[in-house]
Amino acid sequence: MDDRPASAPLGFRETSGVEVRIGAPGGRRGGGGRRTGFAAVAVAVLAVLGVVAFVFLPGRGDDAPPAVTTSGDLDAAFADAGRPVDVATTDGSRYRVAAVTGGASGSSAYIEYVLANPSPTAKALLDFPADLFLKKDLLAARDRGRCMWQTGVPDAMCTPPTRSEVVRNLAGGALLPGDGDDRYLPPASAFLVRTTVQVPVRSSVRRADLRLYLWKKLYVDDQYARLAPFPG
Repeated sequence: MDDRPASAPLGFRETSGVEVRIGAPGGRRGGGGRRTGFAAVAVAVLAVLGVVAFVFLPGRGDDAPPAVTTSGDLDAAFADAGRPVDVATTDGSRYRVAAVTGGASGSSAYIEYVLANPSPTAKALLDFPADLFLKKDLLAARDRGRCMWQTGVPDAMCTPPTRSEVVRNLAGGALLPGDGDDRYLPPASAFLVRTTVQVPVRSSVRRADLRLYLWKKLYVDDQYARLAPFPG
């Protein structure tokens, strides 16, 4: 979800320390000086207690719960999409995919779809479970050998080399950083993804010539391709 595009900026927060200096000012010593010193100590202690209370107020600090995304927010991300398809990996990551649109882009073809993590509590590795399929005769003869058919897809269609990238956030937070180049979908988040064919296609390509399928064994146990249809 490299096919890996740049994500929205990741936020950060810095908490500054507070320096408190305790001591009596120069000048005469005596009762007044001691009272002044005691007063300075009292003020300093109150200041420190105030800072501690502020830092540890409920909802503050690194352990504060993230902003909540409601199911309504996630549902709204699919408003312009077709019927969604839900899949999961053996490690428990969940994905929801729904096709939005597709067509020609210059000498190439593309499909845009919604990619969501429907889990309310767990993040999911950014991956692209769906593949673009098109009619094989839309490719030049020299490129057809690179276009692969899969079980459950019409015989005339195949998936060519493609590139997938996140276009924008639709619901929930921005992508989360992981190890190396890995990124994660936050809980209850959705993103618009564009998959673009990396070999030339005929200029006559239309949305009706394209399909979005999920077929990889990681997501579909029997590897029988599951169609994520366009709206309408």
